Amino acid sequence: MRQLAALLLVALLVMSAGCSAFDSSPNGDRDPLTAESDELVPGLTEDGINDTTAFANAHYDALEYNEFERTEQQVRHNESGEVIRTTNTTQTVTEDAASYVLQVDPDSLADPEPDTEMTRETWREDGDQMSITRVTDAAGTIEFHGQNMGMESTSLPVSVYELSELEHTVSIDESDSGAERYRIEGAGNTTQHSDQYVEFDLLVDSSGLIQTYEISQTMSVDSEEQTWESVGEFTRDDDLELEEPDWVEDGWEELESQSAED
Repeated sequence: MRQLAALLLVALLVMSAGCSAFDSSPNGDRDPLTAESDELVPGLTEDGINDTTAFANAHYDALEYNEFERTEQQVRHNESGEVIRTTNTTQTVTEDAASYVLQVDPDSLADPEPDTEMTRETWREDGDQMSITRVTDAAGTIEFHGQNMGMESTSLPVSVYELSELEHTVSIDESDSGAERYRIEGAGNTTQHSDQYVEFDLLVDSSGLIQTYEISQTMSVDSEEQTWESVGEFTRDDDLELEEPDWVEDGWEELESQSAED
């Protein structure tokens, strides 16, 4: 489990939005994070995020050795407010395996090209050095890919470092069970992409885990202003179970056949 989760979390590959959440990977040999007396969680005070690296590492640490599921829906709108693309992703890490599934809602695409990627599914078993991915396009064509390093990670649609630079506020919230949580809300133009306006709402638990997020990005894409709205959630759950998908065995056979031909 530890090897699997570490590979998955450290990879920090690009998600559909094209940005990673953390600009540096935590070092597994460092000392455990502890919050200063005036901090709500590492890197966060009532005045805001005061240590971005500590804040990002706290989220990472909250997931590193735990089973969890992450879900996200991203809806993209054009200048007229019409929906032009909706994607749903589910990422699951258990003691024995990990999976990542991204699906594009076909009803959200007006006239997709035949090679438009519609589904991306990735699978890895604990102890494996490679994961396998099945990609299906709008025409129904299927391709398999193997890769040595993990899969899409726990990144947010906009970097935590970029979010921390925006004007934001922190308020104390409570869960249904009475546990204290911290809501971070902010907005502004990012420094790395000055033409990108971002609004965000993060809900952080007492361990530093970003439980939920709502992030809206307004920017120019192909000379057209678009707004991408992402809503996601991380849930730790020791009872999660995964079964190997039916396509995995055929996928490995296909990759071995391709390798033999090369």
